Amino acid sequence: MPDARAVTHSPKLGPPEEASRLRRPLPRDLEGLLDTYRGCEVTRDRAEVARALVALGAPDERVGNVLVDLLAEDPVTAAQLLAARADRRAIRRLGEALDRLIANPIGDCPACAAEHVTGVMNAMLALGGTITEDQHEAVHALQDRAFAMMTPVRTWPPVPARSFRIGRNAPCPCGSGKKAKKCCGGS
Repeated sequence: MPDARAVTHSPKLGPPEEASRLRRPLPRDLEGLLDTYRGCEVTRDRAEVARALVALGAPDERVGNVLVDLLAEDPVTAAQLLAARADRRAIRRLGEALDRLIANPIGDCPACAAEHVTGVMNAMLALGGTITEDQHEAVHALQDRAFAMMTPVRTWPPVPARSFRIGRNAPCPCGSGKKAKKCCGGS
């Protein structure tokens, strides 16, 4: 299951070495976690707090709003968390996020863009939503671009195959100990 660290190319996540500024341990109450989320400056920290909010299991609408807010920065994590909450009201917001990510990917490479739209699409489908034919085609086009980027490049020019030739004065490969010209290679 990918997490926020799996999406390292997104410029909004910040460098991997950027230190977390979260208070440890995280608060265990809804209000404390919501305050912590509002104070987070790094997407990775916001994703961690969002996970804690979902783990609380509180049916508070503010948790859904936090996850919808996180869709703009870390779509894969936010979509997974929205699906984990099993709140069908998120389908419309996921559809809007999917359209937005198709039109303006936030990743800086085709693989990131494909990961983002695939994660959002899978969350929509997991919640019982449907995608349009246009969305389906756009997601597959992004996935194809990502796959083409990962396909190994063929070396050029091709390396010619070498033939194995026994020299006349080399020992015979049959193992007789004679020279090849006097044994198997002499005929």
